Amino acid sequence: GVGACGPRGFYGTIDVHLLLEEKLAQFMEVEEAIIYSYGFSTVASAIPAYSKRGDVIFCDKEVCYAIQKGVLASRSIVYYYEHNDMDHLVELLEAQAARDRKNPKKARVTNRFLVT
Repeated sequence: GVGACGPRGFYGTIDVHLLLEEKLAQFMEVEEAIIYSYGFSTVASAIPAYSKRGDVIFCDKEVCYAIQKGVLASRSIVYYYEHNDMDHLVELLEAQAARDRKNPKKARVTNRFLVT
């Protein structure tokens, strides 16, 4: 259920999945977050389904090739941060917050995603 190859659709959802999603949502200041543990399902379902043209994706530079292609397929605005560099990610998130303050009307209709 929590390993690298533990898809929740097959093994089920357990408390640590829900807790992590809740914590991510609080951190991102959004209503909900969803996690996937299997790269192909992320590409095949979540990224192109949820993120659309004009949305913003913050993505680790070293995600697998399949996820990179899913991010590109979404046609969203993509900001890549250095692999595992949370300081760089924070810089990108703060820059986005500044853009959102400058254009609050656009910010209200723009979805933001974090892909690691």
